[in-house]
Parts: sequence; C-alpha cells; structure tokens
Amino acid sequence: MKMKKVIGGCLLALSAGLSTSVYAGGSVALAYIPESNIEIDSDFGSGDVDGDGFSFQASFDITKSVFLYGDYFDREFEGNGESLDWKTGRLGVAFLIPNSPVWIGANLESIEIGFDGGSEDETGFGIRAGLRLPVGERFAFTGELGYSDIADATALDGALGFALTIQGGLGVFADARLTQYEPDDDPDNIEFNLTDYRVGVRYDF
Repeated sequence: MKMKKVIGGCLLALSAGLSTSVYAGGSVALAYIPESNIEIDSDFGSGDVDGDGFSFQASFDITKSVFLYGDYFDREFEGNGESLDWKTGRLGVAFLIPNSPVWIGANLESIEIGFDGGSEDETGFGIRAGLRLPVGERFAFTGELGYSDIADATALDGALGFALTIQGGLGVFADARLTQYEPDDDPDNIEFNLTDYRVGVRYDF
C-alpha cells in the first residue's frame, strides 16, 4: 500500500468528529513536544488532529568544519477513539561554512507510521541547511531548512527557535517546526502539514 494512502486514511479516521537545530560541535539535545498537529487536505476529505511526543538530537565533530548529525522524533496522535504513531529519523553529514554560522548537509531519512496494530515505513534522502546566530555570550537564534524525498512523496520543512546557555555546556532551547508533505503524482491531491512545538535541554561537549 502506498504510504500516502496509509497516512491519508489514518488522519481522516483520527480527525473524524473533531522543532533548536543541530549545529557544528559535539552536542546532545532532548526535547518534549507538548503540541504537534497534522493537517490533511485532499479531494476526498480534510481534517486535523493534535498530539504530543519527544525528540532526540546529536552532533559529533569529525573535523573543525565537518560533523555528523542525527535526530529522532516520536509523536503520538489520538482522536475518534483511534491512535497514530508518527516516527521520523535522520542521519547525515554536514559542512560548516568557514567564518559563518551556516552549515549545509545531506542525510538519510526514515518515516514510520503505526496505526491500529499495523505499521508502514519508508526511507529516503534529504538535504539541509541551518544556522546558529549568537546574540551575546549566552543567547542564540537558530534556524533550519530542509528538503526530503521519501518513497512516493517529497517534503519541505523549516524551523525557527532560540537557545540559551545556562552554565558551561548546559543550556535550554525552544523552537517551532513546520513540515509539508506532498505525494508525487497523486490524483487525490493529498497534502499533509505537520507542525511541532518543542522545548528541551541540550549539552555541548
């Protein structure tokens, strides 16, 4: 079964009745997603459903300009007596542009949808760009843009947020992330918008 059909059916059933960027430098970050929302729009129906979840991110230096990065998002949505698990993962390598807060990268991507005892998973690839713009010694703005190609769908995502260093390598962050999924050559014109709001802690080492 095509991924777009699985997601579309799940989201319509659920709605019936109803993102700190990883940056150069060794770091780990754990976040709570108090609000996650999926909106679906298609020729055969529309709706939205709310949920929550958590995320984990890490980056590890290879050289002063090259680093590995990865993240994992796990969200759970409930509605109309049903539940949906939406998991995404990413692992890649990035290059920090010299004398700049900007990095660019390429990565492998995965998505797994679990619904009513079953699941469907797909893999693909993506390219990303991000920045961490310091404002003073403890505060920084963060941003990220990405493009993904997974199975029979493409996705664009963006995130904006801030990070605050508390002491040493320990800090807190918050961000908002929007991801738009658009299936390829879809006669039903299905589109998904996934929005995540996160708050978390990070540690740089």
